Amino acid sequence: DLDKISKEAKLKQLPEMVFGSNRLLLSHKGKGGVRIEFRAQPALSMVSKEENSIKVKMADKWATKMKTLKLSNNASLFDWTYTTHYNGDIQAGD
Repeated sequence: DLDKISKEAKLKQLPEMVFGSNRLLLSHKGKGGVRIEFRAQPALSMVSKEENSIKVKMADKWATKMKTLKLSNNASLFDWTYTTHYNGDIQAGD
């Protein structure tokens, strides 16, 4: 599962934990019902492939520490927050 997700998502790195077989399905069975399903693979496939500007509170302090230790800042090479534009798979009812 993870190999398939990794290949399809085309990310430099997957999150440390991926529950690729899990899903969340919400459904309203009343008149005009709707189903919304959330899955890992399409969500990861829609993660931005560009550098992200989201920073945690300590990001600047951490970056300074990395420079002081003369270590590379690999964290800026990918979106470690895995921000996605995936809104779920929506299926309208009858």
